Amino acid sequence: MMLGLAAVMVVGLYGLSWQQVRLVLSDKGWVSCLMDEAGSCYRGWMWGLTWIGIGVSMIEWRRRMISQDSGLEQAVPGAGRGRIVQIDSLRGVAAVIVVLFHFTTKYRELYAPTLALPFDIWWGHYGVNLFFIISGFVIFMTLSRSRDWRDFVVSRFSRLYPAYWVAVALTFSVVAWLGLPGKEVTFKQALLNFLMFHTWFRVPSVDGVYWTLLVELHFYVLALMLFVCGRMSQCFFWLWMLFALKMICFVGSNVFGLDLPYAIQRVLVLDFIPWFSLGICAYFLTGQGEAPRWKPLVTAAGALGLIGLSGGGLLVLIGVGCFVLVILAGSGRLWGAGNPVLLWLGTISYTLYLLHENIGWAVMRQAMNSGLSYAQYMPLTLVLVLMLASGLAFLVERPAMAWIRRLYKSRKKRLVADRVRG
Repeated sequence: MMLGLAAVMVVGLYGLSWQQVRLVLSDKGWVSCLMDEAGSCYRGWMWGLTWIGIGVSMIEWRRRMISQDSGLEQAVPGAGRGRIVQIDSLRGVAAVIVVLFHFTTKYRELYAPTLALPFDIWWGHYGVNLFFIISGFVIFMTLSRSRDWRDFVVSRFSRLYPAYWVAVALTFSVVAWLGLPGKEVTFKQALLNFLMFHTWFRVPSVDGVYWTLLVELHFYVLALMLFVCGRMSQCFFWLWMLFALKMICFVGSNVFGLDLPYAIQRVLVLDFIPWFSLGICAYFLTGQGEAPRWKPLVTAAGALGLIGLSGGGLLVLIGVGCFVLVILAGSGRLWGAGNPVLLWLGTISYTLYLLHENIGWAVMRQAMNSGLSYAQYMPLTLVLVLMLASGLAFLVERPAMAWIRRLYKSRKKRLVADRVRG
């Protein structure tokens, strides 16, 4: 690992001239380097950081791929490993789309209204919808290989919380240091963010992207309830019950001016249940769940109908496209999803999503105020958040997840042994 890192650093630093290296190491520091009007030092650092980040990530990803999976993270019995990998790759694409939306359209809207963007990813927020479809697929896959509810809880906790806690601390620190108007929170509010369901107590988020995490938690609880009650085989019936409730809310609000209490709508994820249900349908349509084929097809049609009712034809087309992509990835037939860069992005997708928004905006504002052009500071910021995400994924998320799951499996084996002896 260390030899690989050293080799990659040499390749990366090759993009810097000796004079530029001396400048970086001088008392003028990295800010002077970035402000180099010729931009040559900037480009050198860009190449250096890019090679280092990609190299370290590829090395770690390769190590992870050839290692044995833990019992809670192995693929579905009978399903090829490539299926899981392709879903990961698709998740990485969704994360990058969201990042580009925040670094282009949303950044201009909030902090640079006169900025002339070289490209505008106004549609990038639909990457979140793709995330929700993927979650529907993955959660049912995870539950299908869980022996009891504790397996699922440990799987989700180890996946979400350790990286999230570090991301909260890092984002709060960077925003407090660099400043980001309208996005600062107090230290006490930041501590409450560690719950992940802090918005239930009307506490603002350290980073705006956290709202989707609570939506995911609500969906996890609903899916876990089906699992605990032994009703997984009846999931389509319950999805249609939620569809009916969403339809009642829609008619009540638009015709009679009556709304179901927001707390109920929130807990039942009525705004997003059509998207999660598309992922569940994709899971069954790829042959990884046992159900007559007509059930997921009819349910997917119902979900798309609800999406069109509230969002229009464009959103239906996006829903169909995302649905097809997840089916292709889930069946191992998504062309190009085995690309190493996509696999790397899939591995860091969660940490990239957690870290990019407020940290990225704070860095971009500072760079803009320092006189750098958007064509300079946006790519630099993108590389920075990719580096941070890689570090968080490989230094915190993966080790913590493995440690928690090993601890849980060890404790579970001891309990089984005690029962046998007893």
